[in-house]
Amino acid sequence: MTVFTGATLPPPFPFTPVLVAAGVMQYPGKKFLSALTAGRAVRFFAMAFLGRIYGQQMLSFFSRHYRPALYVLIALAIAAGVGTMVYYKWYRPKRQREQARAQQSAHQ
Repeated sequence: MTVFTGATLPPPFPFTPVLVAAGVMQYPGKKFLSALTAGRAVRFFAMAFLGRIYGQQMLSFFSRHYRPALYVLIALAIAAGVGTMVYYKWYRPKRQREQARAQQSAHQ
């Protein structure tokens, strides 16, 4: 049931630990493959069903709002780049210096 449930959950769910745990516990191969196949089948058929129902609506929405959506995505990419640059340029080295000072004062 765990392999089946893990196979049905969408990508943000970490599925690799489920697979590793099944291998470590020497789960029978036929049961593993059948649960994995059934779980993936349920997941992809559900995605296909939702795509069939809402696909045309999503296409028409994005065809109408193409430019604003593109500008929002570009703005998010720029903001993420600037945020990453700020973090790695100023915040992270400052934090590393503070940790080094704290370790030195703890050893003294």
